[in-house]
Amino acid sequence: MLPALLTDILQARPGTKAFIGLFISILSVIVLGYVFLFAVALLPQESLRKNILQADSRGFFSENYPQYAWLRPLFNRLDMYTECIGVGIALNMKPDAKTLLEMPTFGECTSLHKVISVKHFDATPHHYMRFIHGHQVVLKSMYTFFSLETVRAITAGTSLLLLIFLYIALKHRIDTRYAALVVSSFFLTASPNMFFTVTHATPFWLVLTAAIAATLGRRICPLIFFGVAGALDAFLNFLIMGSLSLALPLLCYSLAQWAEGESPGRIAAAAFWGGIGWSFGYVLPWLLKWLVLFLALAPTKAALFGVTLELYPTRGLTMIITAVQRNFLSANWPYIALAFVVCALRRRRMALKTPPGLWMACLPGLIPLFWMCILPGQSGIAHSTFVNLILWPFLAACLLLLLSMPRENQDGAP
Repeated sequence: MLPALLTDILQARPGTKAFIGLFISILSVIVLGYVFLFAVALLPQESLRKNILQADSRGFFSENYPQYAWLRPLFNRLDMYTECIGVGIALNMKPDAKTLLEMPTFGECTSLHKVISVKHFDATPHHYMRFIHGHQVVLKSMYTFFSLETVRAITAGTSLLLLIFLYIALKHRIDTRYAALVVSSFFLTASPNMFFTVTHATPFWLVLTAAIAATLGRRICPLIFFGVAGALDAFLNFLIMGSLSLALPLLCYSLAQWAEGESPGRIAAAAFWGGIGWSFGYVLPWLLKWLVLFLALAPTKAALFGVTLELYPTRGLTMIITAVQRNFLSANWPYIALAFVVCALRRRRMALKTPPGLWMACLPGLIPLFWMCILPGQSGIAHSTFVNLILWPFLAACLLLLLSMPRENQDGAP
């Protein structure tokens, strides 16, 4: 089987024009992204400061990880730590190259609150240069024109609408049961941040939009499509969602191909080249920024910009186990375990057999595990909310395999 898969992958290798198109697309994302960042930096600070002062007076920036009673039992704590860093960056943004490269901020919520409470916006910030922070295109715009309550309403509404659109797309391309299972498995992740914090919602919207497009797209080039998704992720993300912009859209794309009777080899080939494209798209924007920073700043100041090297592959699995143990009761892990047990018992009782090719279509669900083993420190494993979110495609794929639902259009499902 492996030689046949390798043959299919090699036969599906994109041509030179596709690779040229990939690099042009990635560079276009970088250039346009910085154009938008520069435009956002031009927005007036007065309205932004007013809205942030009002939000702080209501206690929104007083705690890094608040637990609101109305979030439980479905959701975990809210990650205001990341949001406070993003707000600090917005307060310090200026339309010049040095600021847009260094991205100064006031730090986590306690530090931000101290600055806001005395209205000392000229306090000395510290740099957060290792990320591009493209989320500022959305965050600074929204906090400039709207109150925090309105920002949260827009954020929650947009995330819910995109989840609904993803359900509709999966229902249209595959069937209702698969659509319901993939979307509902999101709520097992206990992640409220995509509804109430802009720093999380912005890359989440990219993930859902890419998943919708991958589900409906019949003639997309996986190399270029996922390359653009990776570049946008590198631009927008805070490394809080790991490989989600690859794993979920690729899972949806593979399921759509499988539902239409595509061979396992062709599905594997598309997934492989899609992964190659995403990797280029994800890594190149970071490397280019780090290169510019290294050339523009003193090497001692720019030394890896806060990134540290560790024995990630061995440490990753240990961190996953530790995070689950520490947060088992507070992060929906009991619900996840219950869902797996119920589905496994149903499979055994009904003697279900996995539909042909479904294993290959669900293979992208393993991507989050590889990501967390390689980069656990950049996967939010210390915060089980982040871990659960990254695992969304893995949870969906496992449940799909356990339920083993046949395709409506070919296997005679009712």
